[in-house]
Amino acid sequence: MTILDEAVTGLQNIYTPFTPKQHLVFCLFGTAIYLIQYYRRGGWHNLLIMLGIDLTYLTQTSLCNTSKTIWILGVAELIVLGAAFFFSLRFNKQQKALKAAEKAAAAGDGDEERRETITKEAAEKDADIVDNAFEE
Repeated sequence: MTILDEAVTGLQNIYTPFTPKQHLVFCLFGTAIYLIQYYRRGGWHNLLIMLGIDLTYLTQTSLCNTSKTIWILGVAELIVLGAAFFFSLRFNKQQKALKAAEKAAAAGDGDEERRETITKEAAEKDADIVDNAFEE
C-alpha cells in the first residue's frame, strides 16, 4: 500500500495530473462501471474500454517516465480504443438485427392471432346453417 501513501514531492510528472491515489480510485471506478456494463449488456467493447482506462495507470509507475514509453503507451491506447470502437459497431449492428427480428416475430404473431380470430368467426357463422340460409 505504499502507492497510496506516497506524498507528492518535487516536480510533478506532466503525464500524471492526478496523484497515484486519485488515479487508482478513478481506475477502480471505471473498471467497476464497465464490468457492470459487460455483465448487463455483453459486448467486448466494454472490456476493451475498461482496459484502456486501466492502462492509463501505467503513467503512475516507473515504466512510463520517459517520452518514448509514453508514446508507446499512447499507441497501445489508440489500438485498444480503436478495437473497442470496431467491436462496438459490430455489437450495435447485431443488436439492431436482433430487435428487427423480434419486431418481425411480434408482428407475425399478431397476424397469426388475427387469422385465428377470423377463422373462428367464419367457423361459427358457417356452423349455424339455418340462420345463414335466411340471411341471404
